[in-house]
Amino acid sequence: VAGIGVHCCAPDVPLAALRGAGMDFVGLDAALLTWAQDDAVGELVEAGVRIIAGLVATGGGVPNLSDVRRTVEPVTALWSRLGFRPEQLGEVVAVAPACGLAGFGFDEARAVLRHCRRAGRALVDAPA
Repeated sequence: VAGIGVHCCAPDVPLAALRGAGMDFVGLDAALLTWAQDDAVGELVEAGVRIIAGLVATGGGVPNLSDVRRTVEPVTALWSRLGFRPEQLGEVVAVAPACGLAGFGFDEARAVLRHCRRAGRALVDAPA
């Protein structure tokens, strides 16, 4: 399915403006989301916008890739606060690196992407 979206790894992403612009997906650094943005995220989801959650840090060397549950905790906690059904999480949210992998070697980048895949699978298999 073709769609249009945007990636923004800055704080204070203008979520309402992106929803109003008709985005099909929004990619963002989940570590930069604040509780004040919960309603705006909820409105995105209710409008059918998919979320690409940057959950694996990429800014300080190779991240800790050992605990998938810890990786997805920010988005599962947000989902719980918003009151959405847990089984819906894997349908709406995809897991990604927080930002680019340009500073990583091939093996490191592959490890990050494998961890993202495991974390995304956790959202489907055991969402909350």
